Amino acid sequence: MTDLLSYETDLRSRGERRVLACLLRRNESICHCSWLMPHHFSSDQDGMIFAAIRSLMAQGRVADIETVFDYLHSTFPRYHASSAYLLALDDLEVHTSHCGHYAAVMRDGERS
Repeated sequence: MTDLLSYETDLRSRGERRVLACLLRRNESICHCSWLMPHHFSSDQDGMIFAAIRSLMAQGRVADIETVFDYLHSTFPRYHASSAYLLALDDLEVHTSHCGHYAAVMRDGERS
């Protein structure tokens, strides 16, 4: 499944995917990157996934692969959210305590 993620290898894209992987595993990791907004993501798909995570959390719901996938399909029926992509995010080796570092990598990649 990680082949779905191999097309972008720059630090910023890798940081984005790792932030999402952390948040999907442990929603509380948002405290390490609370400043982050959907428009900070270079990929529309990653920004939409992040927006779905934040929205579900704001509703007091758990944001995991299943709920994010369902949320995207019910809220944006024309938007194609790939379950394979979400599963590939889940396969990434990340530590949720490093979410802030991954977000900083994203931010620093934005400036270069």
